[in-house]
Amino acid sequence: GGRVLDDCKGLSISLPVVGGDSDTVYISARNFPAIVLRKEEDDPELSLEVNHFAVAPIREGQVLGMVRYKRGAETIATIPLLAENSVAQKAVRLPFWDKIKNFLNL
Repeated sequence: GGRVLDDCKGLSISLPVVGGDSDTVYISARNFPAIVLRKEEDDPELSLEVNHFAVAPIREGQVLGMVRYKRGAETIATIPLLAENSVAQKAVRLPFWDKIKNFLNL
């Protein structure tokens, strides 16, 4: 007999967004494999590998982090953390003279 690890079920993390039309994006482990352990096995160490922020634009489903299960130095499973929604890049308003320079290719 064994047992299934499902630590990632329901995991959702709010990540700040830089340069986006939204200040945050949520990331989660949507599809993850069943990790089956023997009853006598200790739970592996779980670590989250996520940047402190994300930079727009962001596509729904884009990989923005990773959950890693390790036993000692050995990685036994990695699960991608995916953006739950898209975040468009914020429109940048250029000063008038910069628009003129861009128009004239200066």
